[in-house]
Amino acid sequence: MVIGLVVAAALVGALVIRRAVVRRRRRRAGGAEPGQTPGTAPLPDASTFPVDDELNAAFDAVLAAHAHELGDLLEMRLRGLIARQVPVRAIRPAPGTHTARICFADGTVVLARSGSGRELSAIVLGMQSGSVVVSGFTREDPLTRLDLRSRAGRPLALLAIGLDQPD
Repeated sequence: MVIGLVVAAALVGALVIRRAVVRRRRRRAGGAEPGQTPGTAPLPDASTFPVDDELNAAFDAVLAAHAHELGDLLEMRLRGLIARQVPVRAIRPAPGTHTARICFADGTVVLARSGSGRELSAIVLGMQSGSVVVSGFTREDPLTRLDLRSRAGRPLALLAIGLDQPD
C-alpha cells in the first residue's frame, strides 16, 4: 500500500513538473496560456528543457519497477469484487482506443480495454438485461484478463489495464 502511494506521488510529481515545463515553453515561445493573449517573446533554446523522450523513459522505468505492486493491488480489488459479486454500474470513456472505465457499484473503477470494442457493447447490452459481474480473472503481467458474465450467463472478456479513480 505504501509503495503504491509512493509510486502515485512520484507520477503526480512528474506530471506537475512536465506541466510547468510546457507552460514555461509556451510563455517563452510567445504562446498563449489559457485566457491570455500571445506575447512576442523569442523562441527558447531547446537544450535548456528536458526532452519528452527522457520523461517518457522515466515513466516507463517507474512502471516497470513497480508493475508487480500495481498488479497486486488490482488483483486484491478484483478478488473483492468477485467475492461480493459487485455489479457493473456504468461504462465511461477513457483515453485510448477501445478503452473504458468500468465503474462498479462499490465505487471501484477499472480501466479496461477490449480487443475490438465489441466486448464493451456486449457489457452494455448485458447491463440492460440484468447485472454484469466479474466471474474471474487471469493475470498476465503487465495486463490482467478480466472475465465477466451477465445474468443470462453470457461470458464476456476484457483486458484490465489498472485501477482508476471514481469521477
